[in-house]
Amino acid sequence: MRRRSTYTFASSAAAWCQLSDPGAIEGWSDEDLKATAATYFGDGADADLPNYIRLVYNVGRLILRRADQAPTPESEPSAFFLLPHAPAGANSAALEDQPMLGTGRHELAGRFWFVGPAARQGTALVLDAWPEKDADVFDLACEKLGIGSAPAVIFEARTSPQLLWFYPCGLANREMANPVPLSSEGIGLKQILSIIDRAHHDSIVTPRPRGSQGTKLWKNASKHHPVKDAEARIQEILRIALTAALPPTMVVRDEQHQTTGRIDLEIEESNAMPGHFVRHALLELKVLRSCGSTGRTVPAASVTNAIKEGVSQAKSYRDERETLSAALCCFDMRKEPGGTDCFDPVKRQARRNKVELRVWPVYASAKQYRTT
Repeated sequence: MRRRSTYTFASSAAAWCQLSDPGAIEGWSDEDLKATAATYFGDGADADLPNYIRLVYNVGRLILRRADQAPTPESEPSAFFLLPHAPAGANSAALEDQPMLGTGRHELAGRFWFVGPAARQGTALVLDAWPEKDADVFDLACEKLGIGSAPAVIFEARTSPQLLWFYPCGLANREMANPVPLSSEGIGLKQILSIIDRAHHDSIVTPRPRGSQGTKLWKNASKHHPVKDAEARIQEILRIALTAALPPTMVVRDEQHQTTGRIDLEIEESNAMPGHFVRHALLELKVLRSCGSTGRTVPAASVTNAIKEGVSQAKSYRDERETLSAALCCFDMRKEPGGTDCFDPVKRQARRNKVELRVWPVYASAKQYRTT
C-alpha cells in the first residue's frame, strides 16, 4: 500500500511572500499560514471553468465552510441559483443581503440563495419554512418565481450522507439532476474512472450534432481526421466533468509541470491535518489516431509507442508526486477502434508499475457507433 503524500504548504507560503521565514510576516506564524492555506485550499482553481460548474463547486465549499462555523449542524435544506439578483417575483420583505456570504458565518438553511459562480456574496429569500413536499420546492422556483432555467444546487441536509443535488439546466429540467457527495470517503480511482465513463458517453463518444453546444473533436469526421489539439479538448471535458461530480474538498488540476514532465490531470484534496493534502489520482491522457488533422497517416508503431510512453509517464509522475493511484486513459479515434487489444504490448509493464489501463472508443459518426 502506497503511503499518502504529506507535502506541506509551508514552503509554498514562504514562496508566496518571497520570504525565507513565513513567521516574519507581522502577526502571522508559520502554523497560521499553514492553517489558512489548508482552509482555502482550492479557492481560485475553478476560475477558468464554466460558471455553472463553478456554482456547484463553490456552493459545496461554502456548505463545508458553514459546517465548520455553525454552532449546530443545519437541519433544513437550502437552494442556490446562478442569478445576479433576486427575481422580480420575490417578496422584498423576505430578502436578506449577505455581502460576505463566503465566510460561512451566515445561516444557509431554509433559504433560496441568488449568487454568482463564486458564491462569495448573495441575496437570500428567507422562507417561512422549507416545504415538506419536494414538488413544492420546484413549483416555487419554476412557477412562482420563474427561475426554473437557472443553474441550481439544492443542499439536502436531511439525508445521510448529506448531498448536493446539481441541476445544470435548472430545476425545470429535473431529469438532469446530479448528486454530488460532500465527503471523499469511499472515493478512489474506480469512482473517478466511472465519472469519465459518463463524460465519455455524454460528450465524447460521437460527434456533437450540428448547431449544438459541445466540444468539437473532429476536423473532418468523414475522413477520420481529429482536430490537432484533441488531447487538450478531451482533457478540458474531463476536468469539467470531474469537478462537477467529485466532492468540493477535491481539486482537479491540469497542466502541472515538474521534473519528469507535464501532468495532464491530477486530483488532490486538503487533508484533515492543517497544511497537508492527499494526491488521490493521476491521469495521463492519450488520443490514438489513424490520421492526423491534415490527413497524414499515423503508423501503428507510433500508436504503440505513445501507449508505452503513457504508462512510463503515469508511473514516473505518480512516484515523483507520491500520488495514491495512476491511470493511462486512452481515447481511440482510429478508423477502427481496437478496444483493449491496444494494451497488449504494455499489460505486463502496467501491472508491474501499478498503472490502471482504460480505453474509450471515439466514433466519427452516430451510425458507426450504432453498428459497431
